[in-house]
Amino acid sequence: MSAYNNFTIARFKDGELSLDRRVFNYRPSSNDKFHTVLEGERLDSIAYKYYKNSTLWHIIADVNVITNPFSIEPGDELVIPALI
Repeated sequence: MSAYNNFTIARFKDGELSLDRRVFNYRPSSNDKFHTVLEGERLDSIAYKYYKNSTLWHIIADVNVITNPFSIEPGDELVIPALI
């Protein structure tokens, strides 16, 4: 199963991609973690690393105000919210 199931992917004329999805309501917590993106990582692989569930990638995207999940780059610093 793809981590991008149940979301609508839009491809714009200029080649950019975007997803329509629900937004996660974030409340900062002392249990939040931080992650520096490594070469080849995607939001779904990062979600699996922290949550053991790749389909929760959209939570990381929402908290970090990432509108295009394909746009993360090595060196980007991400907040990984605690799921309480």
